Amino acid sequence: MVSKKMILLNSIIKHYIETKEPVGSETLRVHLSDDIKISSASIRNYFKALVSEGDLTMTHASSGRIPTASSVKRYQKASLEPVLRQPFRGDRELISKLSDAYNVYFIVQINSKNTLENVENFNSKYIILEFSKDQVALNFSDALYRFAREMVGLSAEEVSYIANSVGAFVLGDKLGNLKYEVYRFGSEYLIDLLKGDGNLYLEFLSGEVLLKHRNGIYFNEFGFNERGNTGFHMSIINDITYQDKEARMLCFGNLFTNYEELYNQIYI
Repeated sequence: MVSKKMILLNSIIKHYIETKEPVGSETLRVHLSDDIKISSASIRNYFKALVSEGDLTMTHASSGRIPTASSVKRYQKASLEPVLRQPFRGDRELISKLSDAYNVYFIVQINSKNTLENVENFNSKYIILEFSKDQVALNFSDALYRFAREMVGLSAEEVSYIANSVGAFVLGDKLGNLKYEVYRFGSEYLIDLLKGDGNLYLEFLSGEVLLKHRNGIYFNEFGFNERGNTGFHMSIINDITYQDKEARMLCFGNLFTNYEELYNQIYI
């Protein structure tokens, strides 16, 4: 059974995520369910306990309380885990709309049927690999040129796998991004969220972060620094059917965003 203190804490976090306003005892009492009867005096006592336990903090501007990052992380994880077990479906219009509505960055990655169609020797200086959707240039070596020609007709994913298996990492690494179709939404929010962290920006923009991590909810694992409430971030990686194709999607934004509401809009 959930204690009254936890019910109050979850209500405070939910209210703060929705309004971004500090929560006072009277405001909270009004917003509580009719099934939960707690006086304003009792709520104030719970407030004191939650502050002392590190789940709430007081603001300087008012007598209201706001949730700490640690309590919001627990809340987000608990509320999102059941939601993320559901199947999701979205298209370009929906994901773009959600990106703008919630100021978050999305990247969607679809396995791409990108076939190696031709391999050219350019003046014995470069090897040009012509795929159905892209071209790749490599420094010339006779062994690599002959190796690449043997794989004409294979997909970029197959070529990359074979190249890495036999130690031809210069080729395998070069093909990493050709294995996928990548769609990005809200890159302007990504710039603002990462506050000039160039290395992480490139990882998120390229989709490399999707290749490094499994589906799940992430807070500090990607290495960014946290600077006050506006510097706290979270990321969600999940499967999605995008434009009727199986894909993986990353959503990255501020910790205090209403992700439960967001994801319920792309639930099938």
